[in-house]
Amino acid sequence: MLGIIENLTLTAMVSESRDYSRYQLDDEHKITVKAYIGEKLTREFDVGKAAPSYRHTFVRLKENEFVYHARENFRNAFDLSVDDLRDKQVLAFDKEEIQEIRLIKNGQSLVCSRSAASATADQEPTVESLPSEEELIWQSAEGERCDEKKLNRMLAVLSKLRCERYIEDMKKEDLIDPLYRIELTGAQDYHLSIFAKSDDDEKGYPAISSENEYPFLLPEGRANSIMKALEEMLERPENKEKQDKKSE
Repeated sequence: MLGIIENLTLTAMVSESRDYSRYQLDDEHKITVKAYIGEKLTREFDVGKAAPSYRHTFVRLKENEFVYHARENFRNAFDLSVDDLRDKQVLAFDKEEIQEIRLIKNGQSLVCSRSAASATADQEPTVESLPSEEELIWQSAEGERCDEKKLNRMLAVLSKLRCERYIEDMKKEDLIDPLYRIELTGAQDYHLSIFAKSDDDEKGYPAISSENEYPFLLPEGRANSIMKALEEMLERPENKEKQDKKSE
């Protein structure tokens, strides 16, 4: 957009007739572009449809009645909604910095920390099982090895997580009782909470994150893959046994 505004070049005058609807420069179809430096309006023009050659765009300058050809076909660059212009990335971090992951669902939780590999509580170390000094693995608080493939895949998704769209009529505090919550600890703390759909026909799940001020909708496929991985890890036999003991 800025490139087009800065380099706007008129190549020919097309019409003096004020028949603006013919060029989609009438009030119903035109796109008005205003560019400011600070509070000073430095450029203003109306964008119409592409010329038949598709190498030019019909434009009209501020306080000028004539229609002109501007170089290049650029209406689509401005014909966008507010949602189209919003940054859809809602969570971002360097996955290598994460040292602890906490997975939470309905009172169930699993904490996995990245640390030097060691023998589990019920396994004596042997020469063959001793890791190299540099090897780091994901382990639970009890020393059980976590499913590293699932955790690493999840971190890869979460480190560049994008939403489908933002939920305009809702604030973060309006969403309570998440289905799942993921808490990450690294150079700073991050979290993602996924909530139940408000409508079964909705093509996504409401969610909030620590890196965005607005509630958003996660694509259904992506949300389902995250929740499935969480479910599988939380349902590990040793984790389920601990949950059963709490229930007793």
